[in-house]
Amino acid sequence: MDEIKLKPCPFCGRMPKVRRSAIGGCGAWVEVRCKPLFRREHLAVQHGAALMERAFDMAVEDWNRRAEKWKKSN
Repeated sequence: MDEIKLKPCPFCGRMPKVRRSAIGGCGAWVEVRCKPLFRREHLAVQHGAALMERAFDMAVEDWNRRAEKWKKSN
């Protein structure tokens, strides 16, 4: 499977942070967000799935789709 590239934040241009959490044998939770120091977050997406890889892929795809949509609208 090809690796998905994470796009930069459409608001500030920084790379977002990715936080991964395992849910005690029941699945995984991945959050992708851009929050500059001492400011409100610009954009955040969260996804949960049975497998960490699937949750990560879904979160990154959603982030990239939202980032691209915002760039096109402005």
